[in-house]
Amino acid sequence: KFFESKKAIGEAICALQHGKMQADIQAIVEEDKPASDRMRRVFLALARNTVALFSHERKLHDIVYSAVEEEWTSARSFADALRGMVEHLIREGREGGEFERKTPVDETCHAIMLVLQSIYHPLLLEQHMDTLDDDAATLASLVLRSLAP
Repeated sequence: KFFESKKAIGEAICALQHGKMQADIQAIVEEDKPASDRMRRVFLALARNTVALFSHERKLHDIVYSAVEEEWTSARSFADALRGMVEHLIREGREGGEFERKTPVDETCHAIMLVLQSIYHPLLLEQHMDTLDDDAATLASLVLRSLAP
C-alpha cells in the first residue's frame, strides 16, 4: 500500500541492509588508526557482514542479489559509498607515507573495488562462503603489500 511495486519494497529493504553495512565500514574508516589497519579491517568487516546476511537472512540475501545483478539504485549507492571510503583510506595512507604514490588514485581504487567484489557480491559469495573470512584476510594482505611504498 505504501510502495508502488514489489521492486520498490525490495529497493527499500536493500537500502536498509546496505545502510547497515555502510555504517559499520564508515565507523572503521573514521577511526584514529593507521590507514593500512583500517583497510584490512574494511575487508574483514565487509566479509563478515556479507556472511551474516547470507547465513541468517537468506531472503534478504536474495533481495540484495537482485539489487546487485539488476543494478538497483541502492546497490549502486552502496558501491559508490564503498569506493569513496576506499579512496579516503588510500589518500590518508599516501599522506601518511604508508602507501605508494605512483599509481593514480582512480586506478588504485578501481583495482581495490574489483578485489572487494569477491567479498561482497552475492553470487561470488556463494562460491566461497566457508572460507570468506580467511579469503578476505588474504586479499587484504595482498592489496596492502601492493600499496606499500
